[in-house]
Amino acid sequence: VGIGSLGIGMLANANGFYNLKMDKQYNKLIIQNESDYYEVSINNNSISLAPSDKSNYDSSSILNSNAKHNLNIDTLILIEVPIAYGIGISSFFGDLYLGASAKYINATSIFQNQTFSLDNIKLNFNLKNHTKQTNTFGIDIGALYKISGFSVGVVGKNINTPKVDTSIGKFNLDKQLRAGIGLEFWRFTILADIDIIPNTTLDPNKKNQMTGGGVIFDATYVDFRFGAMADIKPNPYGIILTGGMNIFNFLDFSIQSSLKLKQINKYKMPNYLDIRVGGRFLF
Repeated sequence: VGIGSLGIGMLANANGFYNLKMDKQYNKLIIQNESDYYEVSINNNSISLAPSDKSNYDSSSILNSNAKHNLNIDTLILIEVPIAYGIGISSFFGDLYLGASAKYINATSIFQNQTFSLDNIKLNFNLKNHTKQTNTFGIDIGALYKISGFSVGVVGKNINTPKVDTSIGKFNLDKQLRAGIGLEFWRFTILADIDIIPNTTLDPNKKNQMTGGGVIFDATYVDFRFGAMADIKPNPYGIILTGGMNIFNFLDFSIQSSLKLKQINKYKMPNYLDIRVGGRFLF
């Protein structure tokens, strides 16, 4: 409140996506053993073999050398340096806080697209020809209204839709809009928020739209956070539990984990897991 506050920061974010598409024509598992051919079928918990022939192998086996399977790997690394200004306006009807930031963005994109057959897998990852760097800028804005412990806010990210160069063309960092509410009492803060519009991802066929909520407990020198979130759009993750801790208003730890587990070797791991460590200075 008054002249406002100025802040500067640095954010690093890496996103990866891979997609394997099998040739739709060659969609049967037919194996060759010298001059004999067998089609493998999987039903429930059993595997069965049935006699086949060379004609079926050549026309529909995923192992045939004529099959053209496709592997697509996209990686985007963003380093952002925002300079932000915020100001508060007090009145009898509550407090209004407004903020905006202009940020330098360094984007590194690595797009790989490989076609191969399973009988002779040769993947050539040429990073030099498929890596592009872009220097651009973005604009974020935000507003918060607060009265008697209740608050409602909205934030817009990349509202100018920065463009990033990739080896296959331009990729837009589309705008993101999110709204949320909060309620404070004693040492607790209850929060909930939702994406107003769907968010673009590296998968051209997939968008997400997250919603979530949780509670913060302020134990003076340490804050504890617990909550849950989910994607409104169809997704394989289901409900994701979230937790975090902030120590001395400086060191920050957070973890997000889905409830759905996936077998990896001898261990079961969540199919979504995010762990972050951060810090900040106030002066």
